[in-house]
Amino acid sequence: MTQLANELDWPISGEDPDSGHACTEILRSYLGMSRKTPEQVQALRERDPACAFGALLQGYFFMLAANPKISARTGAVLDELESQPPESDWLAAHIGALRAWYEQRTDATAAALEVALQAHPQDLLSLRLLHHLYFYEGDGTKMRASLRQYAHHYRDSTFAGFVAGMEAFACEESGQYAEAEERAQSALAENPADAWAIHAAAHVRQSQHRFEDGVRWLQPRRAVLETLNAFRFHAYWHEALCHLALGDHAAALALFDDDILPAVADDFYLDTCNAAGLLHLLNASGVDVGDRWYDVARIAERHLQDRELVFVSLHYAMPFLGREQHAESAARFKDNLAAWSESETPQGQAARYALRILVPVLEGKSPPDRMTVDPLALRVIGGSHTQRALFEVLAGQPAPFLALTGRD
Repeated sequence: MTQLANELDWPISGEDPDSGHACTEILRSYLGMSRKTPEQVQALRERDPACAFGALLQGYFFMLAANPKISARTGAVLDELESQPPESDWLAAHIGALRAWYEQRTDATAAALEVALQAHPQDLLSLRLLHHLYFYEGDGTKMRASLRQYAHHYRDSTFAGFVAGMEAFACEESGQYAEAEERAQSALAENPADAWAIHAAAHVRQSQHRFEDGVRWLQPRRAVLETLNAFRFHAYWHEALCHLALGDHAAALALFDDDILPAVADDFYLDTCNAAGLLHLLNASGVDVGDRWYDVARIAERHLQDRELVFVSLHYAMPFLGREQHAESAARFKDNLAAWSESETPQGQAARYALRILVPVLEGKSPPDRMTVDPLALRVIGGSHTQRALFEVLAGQPAPFLALTGRD
């Protein structure tokens, strides 16, 4: 095998000389929220099975799906990667990161990705995966720190805009709103279709209670968002929250019916999180949601035994907890969460908090300690400030990132 040329000078090899460029184009596709990313990965794997980095990419994308039926496929990828000595210490760090992630040791995954970045600062894949992992730790400070350390390595790269978009979101989650908006604008100057930058700028407007501005920001970008993958539905969720904060319940409900609920049928975790969270907030705002829980419950029922992300599992449980007619499903979820909470992993820690505090909230009860449903404590389940604020609303507490007040 030969060393493969590629835009980021990754030390990768394979039999097809085009595979190096294919790897960085897959990265570009992933960062750009393209619908074609899975097809590109599969094409690389078929064209050049000897390219170990292609296998690694496939394993990472299996894990990013946060669906046990998909993440289970990572085992075969790891068997393939671990069947021969890695071609570099850098690749060894990546294989170790994937192995740790597959075993739910995401703290070890992050440590291994940091090692990979130190060895090769233009390892934008590691930087983006760390961004994802720190997001699901609820830690904007870590997100921002990793980008501050490495962003300058991409300033003259065609990937610079994507890095700026990541910086924008990390700054927003760290409360640095002016810098977040500046970095989002920089990203969009490079690529007006950068969904992560559009999303970061929407977060800034929401965090600053600029709800009318948030609607004005998102609506003209619908044509761009419609060309992207399922992440576009999360942008529509943000628009619905802005309408909700403005008291325009009809507009929020229309977005739910026309865009957010239909996506749930695709069985992608974020679509279900969008739908379940918005239904609870509509209800908390006094809106009659009718039988709209039905289609969400139909998909969520499949995932009550999942152990991928506690944040996601809580959303899968929302159609069932506190509803007498779904007591059996709720019990199955709680039994699974209790077993998960015995795990000494980051998600096990999150499960312990969720079982003690957030499950009672979702059941309509007061948690053991109302003060524990606050932004600092909630960070353990991951997600953004805005996503986690739902639990503050349901606990009857002010939720500044939503500008909504929970029910009495």
